[in-house]
Amino acid sequence: MWKFIKEKEATKIEGDNGKDFCTADKKNNCNINDGVTWRLLFITKDNVINPSYYEPEYYENCCPGNANRQLFLQIANKIKSIVGNNGKGIEQ
Repeated sequence: MWKFIKEKEATKIEGDNGKDFCTADKKNNCNINDGVTWRLLFITKDNVINPSYYEPEYYENCCPGNANRQLFLQIANKIKSIVGNNGKGIEQ
């Protein structure tokens, strides 16, 4: 898992800071206000990295194209595939 994270440079993911879910040219009327924020937490020798995205799967489907969000989802899905979630959302 760590090798995958390092290869993808996942520790450089910038979260959405709870805003700008869609870029200005792709506003497809994507709007929800009852979702959850997903977080990845990386603790390294020198730093704590904590990117977060508000409903990243929803916004990636509604207004795709955010490279950081796509990478965030790749990492989250990789973690889920390794850890498993037994039907429970580990992303919350």
